[in-house]
Amino acid sequence: MRRYLAVGLDAYLCLLAVGLLVRSCLDSGGTGRAIALLVVQLIVLSFANQVLLTLAVRASAGKLIMGVRVIRLPDAGRPGFRRLVLRWLYGLLWLPLQPWRRLRGPATARGPERPAG
Repeated sequence: MRRYLAVGLDAYLCLLAVGLLVRSCLDSGGTGRAIALLVVQLIVLSFANQVLLTLAVRASAGKLIMGVRVIRLPDAGRPGFRRLVLRWLYGLLWLPLQPWRRLRGPATARGPERPAG
């Protein structure tokens, strides 16, 4: 449960920081440019929190607040930069698409089919 709260807190803190930067983006001229600047800021803040901060102190901001650490599974050591980047990309690109993927899949009234025998 603490892990889910930490992830939610990370998302909230990142969106709060970007929300505070909205005013500077709106003065940049044009809606398209403002949206692009906000998206870039959101990605940079997310990367800094999830990869760089985790590399330095073994936890993102939300995980630090909730008292959760990120470890490498086989030996409980520090995860490397490459592993943290892959973990960040997984969370950023693949996980948000799962509800969409499930909604687009075939709806069956029965559970999954089991092979006979």
